[in-house]
Amino acid sequence: MVDKPKQTALVIAPGRGTYGKAELGYLARHHAARADIIARFDAVRAAKGQPTLTELDGAERFSNSLHLRGDVAAPLIYAASYLDFLAIDRERFDVVAVTGNSMGWYSALACGAAVGGDAGFAIADAMGVNSQAHGPGGQIVVTIVDNDWREVPGLRDRVLAVCDRISARDGHFAALSIDLGGMLVLAGNDAGMKALAAEMPEMPGRAPLPLAGHGPFHTPLMHESAARAQAQLGANLFAAPAVPLVDGRGHIWRRFASAPAP
Repeated sequence: MVDKPKQTALVIAPGRGTYGKAELGYLARHHAARADIIARFDAVRAAKGQPTLTELDGAERFSNSLHLRGDVAAPLIYAASYLDFLAIDRERFDVVAVTGNSMGWYSALACGAAVGGDAGFAIADAMGVNSQAHGPGGQIVVTIVDNDWREVPGLRDRVLAVCDRISARDGHFAALSIDLGGMLVLAGNDAGMKALAAEMPEMPGRAPLPLAGHGPFHTPLMHESAARAQAQLGANLFAAPAVPLVDGRGHIWRRFASAPAP
């Protein structure tokens, strides 16, 4: 009898905004068998006086003001993503690479074994707190494709031109945060966000969508957050990955060709 060949798989870890009202109770529903791991994560948060994942995931109702906060959303998303990864049947699937969108990169580090699962949680938890150490601002999502998912000619350039025009004004900042292909995530300070809302060109279909609980991620406004994270998280947490990691630039971090320290 010939063994059935494994299917190859690319794992994509999700970013902020993926633990919402529908996901409340996700850890309890899908990962009760991993209670030992959740208990370790809970202990990390309890030691810092933070609400535990068990408390947050088991809340009676979903609260935007609580569950979408960086120091709550990041560890919940990391835990769900990492435990989902551990649940993959490795007898059926050969995971050939791991990547992650935005905050999902921290989950990807653990899934690819560049850090251990507990270290990955510590990183995601710390970054959830650090992500709030930024100047005022936020993000919106704009759609640049039509109802048939075809990019509207010239719309991308018009949107980016609006960002440039706004950023040229005193006290204003607006820029591309994440390019999602048919959608663009834009970020800015408070003045920039107000200007974006007023000056966006006509969108096909869906209007620009503000992202609740999000800061001006992936922009220079996050420099303070990055500096704090670098001071807290040392290179000793990291190792070469066991599975290739693909970062947001498209760079591949390979098992035998990646140094953990810069």
